Amino acid sequence: MKPFVSQAASKNYQPTSKQPKAKKITTPTRRMCGASEAHQRLCECDPGFRARRSLIHMQAETFMLNGRAAKSIDSGKIRTLPVVVHVVYSTAEENISVKQVKSQIKVLNRDYSATNPDKTATPTPWKGLIIDSRIRFALAKKDPEGKPTMGITRTKTDTALFGTHDEVKSSATGGVNVRSSFRRMRSSSAARDRAMPRRRSAGRGAFWKTVSFPFSAARRKNRHA
Repeated sequence: MKPFVSQAASKNYQPTSKQPKAKKITTPTRRMCGASEAHQRLCECDPGFRARRSLIHMQAETFMLNGRAAKSIDSGKIRTLPVVVHVVYSTAEENISVKQVKSQIKVLNRDYSATNPDKTATPTPWKGLIIDSRIRFALAKKDPEGKPTMGITRTKTDTALFGTHDEVKSSATGGVNVRSSFRRMRSSSAARDRAMPRRRSAGRGAFWKTVSFPFSAARRKNRHA
């Protein structure tokens, strides 16, 4: 009887099929946002999400109907909201600089003050609604305990890509634990309503190594701030 020789041990062995290659992560060529997908998921999975959304909409409508919104705008008072930017990165390139983070804050303030140079390109139906919101953003100078902070945290992760299921917002899934903003800003989903820009859409295009078209205007997260 001839000795048994496995295929793997044979010199002439050739694999019958190639191993699948790892999927390459590339920057999308179209402006896309996961907010709608996340919103629909929360509507189905979070029992209280719809109720909280409805409550906030009712409060906003009341605020406008009783004239408080107009008075707030007419007063000229600027309200500055402290912001904490959590940089979650797996490569050195993704660990964006302080300058790039600050450039994003600058774009937010420019848009919210209606001083953005491209506002003339606003579609006709909304041109009459352009106004200075009297809201500004600034990197937080103190943490919730009152200790000094730069307003930027940095977390190294082994996760190459995050989806729209909030994995980036928990250390248990490769992200970073962030404090609830519910005490400071009323939110329909305080643990979830945070903008999550990709590194290629954070800040202005001067940072050409990490910012690329069509995200170079730093606009993707302005809608969700």
